[in-house]
Amino acid sequence: MNIDTNFLNGTRFLLALWVAAGHFYLYSGGHNLYKIPLLGSPGIAVDGFMVITGFLMAYQYILRESKEPFDDKYTSIKFIIRRIFRLYPVYFLSIITYVLLFPYIYDNTSEALRYFNNGAEWLKPPGDIQPYSIITHLLFLHGLIPSHVVDILSPTWSLSLEMQFYFLFPSIFVYFFVKHSSNKLIPFIVLTLVVSLIVPKLFGLYLIKGTIAHFEQPSLILYKLPLFLLGMMAASVGLNKLKLSYLFLTVLIIVPFQNKITILLIMLLLLFMFLDSLEKFLNLKIFNALLFVRKSFSGRLSFLGANIAYSIYLFHMIILPFSFNISINKLRFIDGISMNNIVFCSFILFISLTVFCSYLSYKLIEKPFINYGKNVANRFSSKMTIKTISADRIVKK
Repeated sequence: MNIDTNFLNGTRFLLALWVAAGHFYLYSGGHNLYKIPLLGSPGIAVDGFMVITGFLMAYQYILRESKEPFDDKYTSIKFIIRRIFRLYPVYFLSIITYVLLFPYIYDNTSEALRYFNNGAEWLKPPGDIQPYSIITHLLFLHGLIPSHVVDILSPTWSLSLEMQFYFLFPSIFVYFFVKHSSNKLIPFIVLTLVVSLIVPKLFGLYLIKGTIAHFEQPSLILYKLPLFLLGMMAASVGLNKLKLSYLFLTVLIIVPFQNKITILLIMLLLLFMFLDSLEKFLNLKIFNALLFVRKSFSGRLSFLGANIAYSIYLFHMIILPFSFNISINKLRFIDGISMNNIVFCSFILFISLTVFCSYLSYKLIEKPFINYGKNVANRFSSKMTIKTISADRIVKK
């Protein structure tokens, strides 16, 4: 079966910008100026990231099968090494930067909310940062503790959840997608869906210093595991590890229980992934139009966008309050300038600074550590090979 992955570059970039623009829209009181429902729901973009993450993890795992066999116990170790070096350096920098700049971030956020958004107390960060919260964030454990989920750099709630998935992924993949247990896969997906619907209802409201938290529950993999599994299923079907019927059943099980916009996003992702295989079923003009859209997400700019998407996701909430502060203090005293113009100028400044800083982050931090992580994983693999050869020689002697 033919499957395309290049369009995911532009998709990841667009989803990261959606999250950033969505937070700008919420904090600037955009609903008071323009009604743009999509921008008011940046969490849906995160759902898209989760499907894509599940897909890419399984896709890369399968492609590396010849070099890193699924049944080799060191394959999962090398997988974790690469992910840690890919994610942690920029994550660490973003957390430490947020903590160091927190007094300024808090003051500027409060000022922006008063000026743009009638105070919007529910969007304010907690008034201070506790040392144990910093520790839980640096260990990716904050998502398991309701009072810590969003008290430092709120978008990182999803990274705690994704890290839970990374540690579960090798076991899930090997057991359900490799070891002749595919007959148990659909029941497992049904179970995870049921759990994802029930578990959130077991948690009540959580208060942070008297204010209802923006996220009232812990960030658990149990909530979103069906979306990761859907992505894994798409990759396995696309690379002929499973039959198409498995993907079809998974979509029927999971998709109806998602948000309407999430459903649309999922269906578009699957459509563009398997578009080549659908050519004979589609009108030629419709197929060519869809092909054109997919290619527009696959160019060099999209590749660059995919590279900086992670930094955009992490740093935009650090840059946002300073963009508000600059715009408010520089523009509001200009005679005749409207609130709409101030918001627009603030948005342009915010996106420009976010993309620029994210590019620097990718070039100076992400890319070097990604390469270093690959080298560490390769050296780890070489050491294991040497040990194996040595053990074989001993046995032969």
